[in-house]
Amino acid sequence: RQKDLLFVRSALPILRKFVDILRTQNIDNLKLKIIKSASKALKQLIFFVLKGVDNNSDPVNCDSITDVKRQAILKQMGLLEILTNILYFSFVRGMYNLQDLSLKDGEIVRIFQLTYRMIKHTIRAVSYTHLTLPTIYSVQIS
Repeated sequence: RQKDLLFVRSALPILRKFVDILRTQNIDNLKLKIIKSASKALKQLIFFVLKGVDNNSDPVNCDSITDVKRQAILKQMGLLEILTNILYFSFVRGMYNLQDLSLKDGEIVRIFQLTYRMIKHTIRAVSYTHLTLPTIYSVQIS
């Protein structure tokens, strides 16, 4: 558990910095290095929350059972707020238009895809058929 907390704590500042740049609408500071760092953090978080997924697979297309304990850590540490802010500040504030995105915007489109997948994996309900009895009780309590 301690290792999991440290991992998440190392990824969140990267995403918060990305959100801060989007919040201020300072496109000049949205450098490729920051975009790639945010993309890498999202990719690692997706593999972190999914059980038994090969880290070499495509994080946008991979799917597996969600690790309930890790999912709870992500929720408690405020990841959903960060993820929704990425989409909010990108689209609602008009930095990007969904209809105008194209393949030439590949890196930023990848961020949006990874953000969507991470939201999905963070809020996904757990299938009780895959859980043991003690795990079911801990899910209902949390």
